[in-house]
Amino acid sequence: MSMDVTRRDLLALMGTAGTLSLSGSGDAQTPAASAAGAASAVERNDAAVRTLLETQLTDPASPSRGCVPDQFGLHSAGSASGVAETLAASFVHPQSAFHHDRVLLDRIRLAAGFLERAQSPQGNIDLLTTNFNSPPDTGFVVHGVATAARIAQMHGATLIVQALQPFLAKAGGGMAEGGVHTPNHRWVISSALAQINELFPDPRFVRRIDEWLAEGIDIDADGQFTERSTLTYNVNGVQVVKTITRQLFGAVPSVCN
Repeated sequence: MSMDVTRRDLLALMGTAGTLSLSGSGDAQTPAASAAGAASAVERNDAAVRTLLETQLTDPASPSRGCVPDQFGLHSAGSASGVAETLAASFVHPQSAFHHDRVLLDRIRLAAGFLERAQSPQGNIDLLTTNFNSPPDTGFVVHGVATAARIAQMHGATLIVQALQPFLAKAGGGMAEGGVHTPNHRWVISSALAQINELFPDPRFVRRIDEWLAEGIDIDADGQFTERSTLTYNVNGVQVVKTITRQLFGAVPSVCN
């Protein structure tokens, strides 16, 4: 099957197919369907909360108290970020089985404590497998922690915000001063700084974001990132395109191969 399709055509197709898949036949979802979807999301998050409550380390004598070890037994800041984000969502949602459950508040505080202990004097965390005192890896962790703090703030859960503020404020200082490993990490850090600034405004954060933005974005006309991580980011995009085109046409155009 021959298909004369450009990458731009496929990106447009991907957007159209994604819209149709979200709306079913193209019509807006009914209120009942929307409510059912929201209830399902709450149930899934509650299930994740139950798993985290079982796996989060709580031993007061453990230096890793507050995180969840990975399959290799490593104790990372990323896991504690996930704990804070997942638990905060159930804590504030009225339909959650854990709505305003103080056990979740205590566990978020444990995660916050681990995050603070994991920070370097500059405010950064380590990616234990490769990067140390790393501003961009701090940015990835901040995304979850700042999301937890923001949804808590929106719902008046000030105790959660207070628990997460020390880590976020110090992390913001580290990212406002530190560098990056690859060009795309400028946007990882900028988005993380924007999240923190929304919670705890600081001109240093805005100034650093403006500095990164002033450099421009390394991307070509077809949406391909011209930087060191192109293997990861572009391959993921191509896989999505391949899946959609197979579903719609039963074949993949040569431009994707």
